[in-house]
Amino acid sequence: MKKRYSTQHAWQKEELIAYDNASIAEQDERGKIIAAEKKGKIEEKEKVVKRCWQKKMPIKDIAEISELTIEQVQAILKKLEKQ
Repeated sequence: MKKRYSTQHAWQKEELIAYDNASIAEQDERGKIIAAEKKGKIEEKEKVVKRCWQKKMPIKDIAEISELTIEQVQAILKKLEKQ
């Protein structure tokens, strides 16, 4: 008789491992999508900061428009200087 590994389902050990691996892979894919979305938002804010800075806008105004803190704007400007 084969041992059951779940109280809700009559899964065998191999089936449970396969299910767990599929769940982990699915979560990894969701994580990749979320990370890509965050990266896209950051890149878009960096573009806004760059355009505003090129138009000689004050950092305070750039922060307000981009919905970033003054420190975040300054960090982006430093990053842009290094490029």
